[in-house]
Amino acid sequence: MPRPLAAAIIALVASAAALLSTAAAAASWRAPVHGPVLRGFAYSASAPFTRGARRGADFAARRGEHVVAPCGGRITFAGRVPRFGPALSIRCGALVATLLRVRAMRRGDVARGAIVGRATGDVRLGARRAADRFGYVDPLALIGAGRPVGPAPLAPAPVRAPQRPRPAAAHHAAVRVPWTAWVGLGLLGSLLGPWAVSTSRRRSTTSMLRRILAMRTR
Repeated sequence: MPRPLAAAIIALVASAAALLSTAAAAASWRAPVHGPVLRGFAYSASAPFTRGARRGADFAARRGEHVVAPCGGRITFAGRVPRFGPALSIRCGALVATLLRVRAMRRGDVARGAIVGRATGDVRLGARRAADRFGYVDPLALIGAGRPVGPAPLAPAPVRAPQRPRPAAAHHAAVRVPWTAWVGLGLLGSLLGPWAVSTSRRRSTTSMLRRILAMRTR
């Protein structure tokens, strides 16, 4: 078997195994608290440091409320992280669950749904592939239909540009003459022009003859 083909098959098998492991780990996930979801997952591995990115989902929680393990595994970190304060991480198979704003109450192995700490505010649940530093996935997709659903956020009202006042109508509207009328007047002038000149000449000649006849009769 050619080496490129063998390498491609090995990579495909490894990817399939990782997906199966992830699916198996995700099958047992649950929400860490009973509160509704406040903000969803907003993250892209191609731009992990984009402003406004959110590597997890936020759940409404009361201060001091019990927080449970979203999956069964082993607590691998319990301490403080910048901006979020107390936090803990649980290794759940191929995934790592992260709970932010949670003060840990225990260490070691935990079962799904076991109490692991107390909330110090709204709890953020994150999910990351253990073998990928930036491999965060949507935790709400892992929880599926078992997650609490909160009220839909209200859409902001559309901003409308201020309307400019319309100019006051003129007291005497200008009369617009259609172009066909102007064409007709031009044709009429072209026809009447020679006739008017001819009539004027005839009138001048008649007047001169009358003057000559009047002088002879005197």
